[in-house]
Amino acid sequence: MLKRPLLLMAAFLCLSACPGIATTLIYDDDGSTANGITDGSSAGWNTSSAVFYNGVSDAAWTNATTDIAQFGGGASGTAGTLTVGAVTTNGITFAVPFAGSYTLSSGTITLGGTAPTLTANVNAAIASTLTGTAGFAKEGAGTLTLTGNNTGLTGTINLNAGTLSVVDTTTTSGTLIKALGNSSNALKLNGGTLQVLANGDGTATTASPQTLTFGAYNTTVTADSTLNVDRASGTTAAGKIIQMGTLSIGSSILTVTDSNNYGVKFGNVTLTGNATFNVVNTNSNPVALTLSTIVTTTNSITKTGAGAVAINGGTFGNLNLNAGNVDLSGTGGMGDVTVSGTANFTSHSGDTWSMNSLTYNSSSASSNFNAISINSTYTIGTGGFSMSGGAITVNAANAGITTKVILKSDVSITGTASLNSTGSGIRLLDLDGAGRSFTISSGATFTVAPVVQNGSVDKEGAGTLKFTAANTYANGTTIGGGILQLSGSGTLGDIAGDLSVNTGGTLDLGGTSQTVNNFGGTGGSVTNSSSTAARLTMNGAGTFSGAIVNGTGTVALTKNNSGTLSLISSATGSNTYSGGTQLNGGTLLGTDSTVYTGTSPATNKLFGTGTITMADATGVQVRVDGDGTTAAQTLNYGNAVTLTGSATVDINRNISSTAKTKTIAFGNLNMAASTLNVVGGNSYVLRFNTLTLTGAADLNVGAGVSLMLNSTIVGNANSITKEGSGTLTLQGGGTFGDFTLNAGLADIFATSNMGNVTVTGSATFGTHSGNTWNMTSLTYNSSGTSNFASYGADSTYTIGAGGLSMSKGTLQFLTNTGTPPSTPVNDKLILQGDVTITGTSSITKDAGPGNTYVDLNNETRSFDVSSGATFTVTPTLQNGALTKTGAGTMAVSGDNTYSGGTLISQGTLLASNTTGSATGTGAVSITGGTLGGSGLVSPGTGNSVTVSGTGNINPGAVTGDLSGTLTINSDLLMDGSAGGTPSIHMDIDGKSAGQFDQIVGSGTMTLDGTITVAFASGFTGSTLAVGNSFDLFDWNTVVATSFNPSTDLVLPNISSFSLAWDISHFLDAGSAGGVISVVSYVPEPSRALLLALALGVVLGRRRRRG
Repeated sequence: MLKRPLLLMAAFLCLSACPGIATTLIYDDDGSTANGITDGSSAGWNTSSAVFYNGVSDAAWTNATTDIAQFGGGASGTAGTLTVGAVTTNGITFAVPFAGSYTLSSGTITLGGTAPTLTANVNAAIASTLTGTAGFAKEGAGTLTLTGNNTGLTGTINLNAGTLSVVDTTTTSGTLIKALGNSSNALKLNGGTLQVLANGDGTATTASPQTLTFGAYNTTVTADSTLNVDRASGTTAAGKIIQMGTLSIGSSILTVTDSNNYGVKFGNVTLTGNATFNVVNTNSNPVALTLSTIVTTTNSITKTGAGAVAINGGTFGNLNLNAGNVDLSGTGGMGDVTVSGTANFTSHSGDTWSMNSLTYNSSSASSNFNAISINSTYTIGTGGFSMSGGAITVNAANAGITTKVILKSDVSITGTASLNSTGSGIRLLDLDGAGRSFTISSGATFTVAPVVQNGSVDKEGAGTLKFTAANTYANGTTIGGGILQLSGSGTLGDIAGDLSVNTGGTLDLGGTSQTVNNFGGTGGSVTNSSSTAARLTMNGAGTFSGAIVNGTGTVALTKNNSGTLSLISSATGSNTYSGGTQLNGGTLLGTDSTVYTGTSPATNKLFGTGTITMADATGVQVRVDGDGTTAAQTLNYGNAVTLTGSATVDINRNISSTAKTKTIAFGNLNMAASTLNVVGGNSYVLRFNTLTLTGAADLNVGAGVSLMLNSTIVGNANSITKEGSGTLTLQGGGTFGDFTLNAGLADIFATSNMGNVTVTGSATFGTHSGNTWNMTSLTYNSSGTSNFASYGADSTYTIGAGGLSMSKGTLQFLTNTGTPPSTPVNDKLILQGDVTITGTSSITKDAGPGNTYVDLNNETRSFDVSSGATFTVTPTLQNGALTKTGAGTMAVSGDNTYSGGTLISQGTLLASNTTGSATGTGAVSITGGTLGGSGLVSPGTGNSVTVSGTGNINPGAVTGDLSGTLTINSDLLMDGSAGGTPSIHMDIDGKSAGQFDQIVGSGTMTLDGTITVAFASGFTGSTLAVGNSFDLFDWNTVVATSFNPSTDLVLPNISSFSLAWDISHFLDAGSAGGVISVVSYVPEPSRALLLALALGVVLGRRRRRG
């Protein structure tokens, strides 16, 4: 009973001593103080009902602008909906009622005085209309719900605590939400939660969200606050945007929540500090929070929560993106962007945004750069791009759009991370026209799926950079550390770019085929981790001193166009790739600087272990050091080589080396209608194993080098042309088509079979260990000398049915070859076909002690020598028969042993031998040509020399009409019985012994036809004197069957010198026979007497022989 008087006294003292101080009047529903404060709703709030306890008694509301109305706090009763009249108050406080809750309904509440407050310590609602000019402040931890049409309320709305819920249940399109007062009011979120609930027209608009205007409320966030938006009733459609005014936020957190796909949108945003936006819900259309253009500032934004925030342009400081999505539109920029959770960047309207740097610290999350409908660009500035893990996806959702991420600085990766790519559009990582370094830490992998364009790539760090797209950057790739791996469609950019792989760096082709311009580097490696074969193609040049090796799969190289690709191998690095090397242009230079020891050391690989394939206008250069000595040494690189065009292999020492006499060994050689040029020097040998021909091969071996074919030639009837002054060695022999030897040495170590052989220059056929050259024919068109050279054993050269043709020059047997000289050999040229001579030429032998043979293969061989040509044969002719045809001359000087006989049907056969028989041991038949010379003709027993038809014997040399003695060690038969006039021609070129032709025989000479004696070599007979005699024939027996010296012996006319011939002893036998003598000329008629004497002598000799 003492408490109430004391309260009344305090109130009275305050009213009288503290004018203007707000007074809280407590609603007492029963209007009686007897029971204390009673909650309820029956009386209502008006100026007539005495229901407000003023501390002394219950009284009517006075509308004082300093009074605050309190509802709740009663000791009894139940709160409910309370009807309001027209009242004025400085504030309303909702305290905890005894039961129920309060809703103020109907009427108008004018918030008067200064700094009106609406305090909800418990949930309550005001449906009445609020008016006033000073706005209000929401206080208390409870939720205050406003549902009235409060457009008459102006001023600033301060949300300081609890929840302020504004509700609009109207269902009209474009609803203007009016519960928070006039749209010009300012809204300050100083803490607590602002809840906006509105329905709109009830249409489901998630595809094109409906905007509900919450007024032009310019909102300021001064403390951590929450904004929640949702529909007002559970039966209306989802998908609405609550449109608000500008937003100003400092170093506070604004949390945005929503339900039913609602979102809130602010106008221009001013950052007065480093703001945080915590967007909880993940709806995407609309996004939960939209920020229109951000006024330029250096203050930063932190984005948390799984929901999305849309930023429609502007420039601000750093962005800390810890979760959720950032939708970007318009044009904007930001400072350093740090992503620490699952977070995305999305663009809907073809926008361009830049950031100074991007740091991604979410090792297990995934984020996106998205373009939804129109081309979008994201720029990462000079601050760099770094990731410690996780994944960022570049998304161009639809076909025809492009999402581009531009890098203006380098990339740093410290964990396993990826830049992924998705969508139907184009996804790009743009290097902004500059070189960008991708530094990947040890143990880390960074996978890049978008297309990398516009610049160059420098891979650094011990980790792995993986490209999976068909990149288009054109300024090249440098690998200075770790691995650059290609996978799927991944490329090293445009083919115009260069590639450099250096120490510590590895290019992993990953089962792809790559094309670059120039390729080089020092100490790096190229490999293939995929089981699919990989290929590296270069269109330019370069020098690479690292290692090209297989991985799980093989690696192959292709070199196109001009220029030189240099592969340098050393003791610390070699190439072991096995996919082969395709050389389509330019030069492949291999330099091996290893100092090897031993005669055949295991060598590093210059060109891997696969096949080197060379097309037109290509070449391989090999530069080796070897052991630094002049000792023989084989360095085996082992590659098979395939030629499809003209190619050159250049072998020599390194420029800094003194090593000489080395064999550079490769594998098999395959040639298809191609040319191999071997050049170099220092006595180097280029060695291949089996040569397989699928087309005509041209082997051009230069001076100072040798080309060795170490195994069998598989010719498939294809031809080989040997050119150049170097040596071609057929170590394994084999069979092939035609062979043209234009120069140098062709050396065989095994029997070799070939088609038609043509020699056009000075060349040598070399043979080792008694092997055989087998050729279908041999055509010799060289004006020089070519050799048949044997080394160490008897050798055979067989010319098949196509025969031998010579237009000029000399074929010479070398019988004493080697250093030091080897044992003298007996070499043989076997003729299985005829011989055709069209120009002066010869087959000879050197001065060595060996024997040489031309073997007629036990057949009759025709030697056709054209008119004006002379063919000289020095070696022994054996085994067969010889037919001389053609108008030219054939001179033989060997002790010929063939036994099948000799037929001279045309031209001249000169016997120039000094022993044996020039015509072998068979019979000699001269039917139309001439037997001449100063040698020996010695048919065997029972065989003779027969001259018939137009045949002729002309001792001595034919050319120059030089005299000589022809010895015929058999019968000589001049046989005119079958028609024709056989003849003998004798020349006198002086009156001394040896200056006239002579035929010496040992058998019977049977004369028929004519014998002509002529002056030769400028001799005119003017110096003849009586008593001069010329012994033209020496025979054991002379038979003149139908020969009459008076008519058939034609002598020079010497009557002008007053001389005449005495032929009386011409038909005598032995050394006294065959003589003509010079006597004094007897004038007519004495001539008749001389002729009679001569006739008597002839008749007498016939009688004696009879």
